[in-house]
Amino acid sequence: MHFLRNMFGATIALLLSAAWLLGQTGQIAIPRIDLMPNQPAPFNVRDWRQVALQYDSFVYNVQKTGQYLPLSFLGNGGVNYPQNPTFRLHTYVGTNSPFGNEAINDASPKSCTTKVIS
Repeated sequence: MHFLRNMFGATIALLLSAAWLLGQTGQIAIPRIDLMPNQPAPFNVRDWRQVALQYDSFVYNVQKTGQYLPLSFLGNGGVNYPQNPTFRLHTYVGTNSPFGNEAINDASPKSCTTKVIS
């Protein structure tokens, strides 16, 4: 009886795996897509470490001058930690309000450490 049950289970498993293999129809050829290259040329990989360093030096530079600059500014104290100085980032570029920032853009420098992993 055990032999028949095992044989039945093996047969079902074999049939299901065969049906799965036969169900793979492969790729559908689309002529316009086939004309596209498999890899872009030229293939340029962005240096994300350099991008992060340039972003930090631009956004957190409170000495920048120009239209809508500086993008960040320093405050004397925060709401939750009045003894700690804060920095603020505007919610969007071009706002005229010195307090036009969201909570995520308002933090103590001690609680926000920007580090680029080398």
